[in-house]
Amino acid sequence: MAKNGKRRIVIEVDDRQYEELKKLKQLYHSRSWADLLLRCLDNSLLIAEIIEIHDDVKDISKAISEISRLIREEV
Repeated sequence: MAKNGKRRIVIEVDDRQYEELKKLKQLYHSRSWADLLLRCLDNSLLIAEIIEIHDDVKDISKAISEISRLIREEV
């Protein structure tokens, strides 16, 4: 336990990774490293949902194309 009842997480990074993380922290206007981590995790969940929606749209598009093809064959 760290001060004020907060827990500490230690992650080892090299200098290049640290500089990249600092840039991300500034980009996201994160108040702390924990805030940055939570924002990145939230973003990754959002990206996963967007990919799922994109895949669903592709499936719907394929189904519409198939239905259109079948309708053209009937006419």
